[in-house]
Amino acid sequence: NALIKPLEKQSYDEIQSIAKTKAKQRNYLIFVLTFLMLLLSIVVFRFTLFAFDLEKKLVASQEKNLKNLEYKNKIMGMISHEVRSPLNIISLYSKLVTSKVTDPEMKEVFGSIQHTTSTLLLLTNQILEYSKNENRKMILNKSNFYLKQELTKMIEPLHKLCVENGNQFHWKNSISTDSLVFSDAVKINQLFYNLVGNALKYTKNGTITVETKTEKLVGETIQFHVDVVDSGSGISKEDMKNVFEDYFQGTNGINSMGIGLGLKLCKEIVELFDGKISIQSELNKGTNVSFVIQLDLVKN
Repeated sequence: NALIKPLEKQSYDEIQSIAKTKAKQRNYLIFVLTFLMLLLSIVVFRFTLFAFDLEKKLVASQEKNLKNLEYKNKIMGMISHEVRSPLNIISLYSKLVTSKVTDPEMKEVFGSIQHTTSTLLLLTNQILEYSKNENRKMILNKSNFYLKQELTKMIEPLHKLCVENGNQFHWKNSISTDSLVFSDAVKINQLFYNLVGNALKYTKNGTITVETKTEKLVGETIQFHVDVVDSGSGISKEDMKNVFEDYFQGTNGINSMGIGLGLKLCKEIVELFDGKISIQSELNKGTNVSFVIQLDLVKN
């Protein structure tokens, strides 16, 4: 007993000491965890306030964008509506002059004016129609027309415009037979006006060449191939990967004034015809835009 009692007291003291140490550690741990939870709650609360504030700004921005979009549609509709009146007058007088003049060259000039005016009227009507319904998808308005004959009407006004601006214009047409097709001539015209207009805008005292050909496919379908080649300012390698993006403005060359929007529109039109569009260019050496579309033949 004399030996055991001191050992018991020593063990009891050691146990009490360990218990106190563990209690302190537990208290410290609870304090640290409580502090971390409080800190985390503060951070979450701040992020919640930030998210709420951001949501309010996004809602306000969305409302502002909707108002701007509505205003833009009104402006577009008003402009398109007002432009139709002078275009109708020009078209009317062109028809009157064409019917009265006897000189073949003058007839050809006023015929080109009449065709260009009719095309602008159709495009204006499309703009007016789309401005009324922002979510409306672009569709093909098909009708029967002779491909080669329609191409001549499209190319002649562009030819005269290129020559007047000091450029040489060449049309290499490999279409031998004038096929009757069922397609959308207006959108094909849009492709030529966009692509040749882009080439003309960035080519001075140079050469613009349009190459056209057709390829018969299986069934009542043909492929219509078009290349628009210019010797203008070209596109840099950095901008080439973005030329088909919305509202893209490049840093050099042809894209410096926002040509990406025109090419984006051309891409959408080509895809309506189940076709493909591609572009090759080199800075300060020129650009080649190629597209191929599917056209339905009409049985004679």
